[in-house]
Amino acid sequence: MRKWLLLCGLVLAISCGRDDTLLRGERTMADIRDGVLTTDNGLTYHIAEDETSTEWKSWNRTFITCDILRQRSDKAFDIRLTEAHSVLRKEVVAEGAIPDETLGDDPIQITSGWVSGGYINLLLRVVFRPEDEPHLINLVRLPDASGTTVRLRLRHNSHGDYYGAPGVEPPLSFGIAYVSFPVPSDLPEADGADGTQVEIRYRWHLTDGNGNLLPETEEKSLTGRIPR
Repeated sequence: MRKWLLLCGLVLAISCGRDDTLLRGERTMADIRDGVLTTDNGLTYHIAEDETSTEWKSWNRTFITCDILRQRSDKAFDIRLTEAHSVLRKEVVAEGAIPDETLGDDPIQITSGWVSGGYINLLLRVVFRPEDEPHLINLVRLPDASGTTVRLRLRHNSHGDYYGAPGVEPPLSFGIAYVSFPVPSDLPEADGADGTQVEIRYRWHLTDGNGNLLPETEEKSLTGRIPR
């Protein structure tokens, strides 16, 4: 009898400790409205548990990592928020709309880029000094004679806070930033079934044979397609 009671107690302990989490480590972009997250693929995330120390409720867009806990309805879920990054949301500007001296042309690296939720999303990397004033980031739409490719230029004004500028020497500090630019509404006709061609140009540092940054820069580009 005692052995049966011990066995029941073990089964009960296992049942109570069971983790019903549906999915761990989900990562997504989302807009924030009234404390509820709307992901770029149209799901609604309600924060049931919050393990972050950020003031994400004051933001309007975020890149999150979370665990999916429960399903409320077809497209609504309760989540455990484990990480949240603020996402800067800015409109694409036309060339000439902002003076060149304001836009700047300082080095900035696109480490990742994708289209989702009606946005061109970029993960960026910069050199910075924490005590300096905030950097300015803009995406400028360039004229295109062919009319079939959207050509953009990522512009960065660091206010003199970049490697190679006077007083900015190694060791260097690197920062990351997430930025979302709404896809322009007047895209040219897609030249293929998989969407409109887009090219984003930017300026970043050259590297030596060991991968270390050099003060000199070169123009780079990221290409992809905006779905129809």
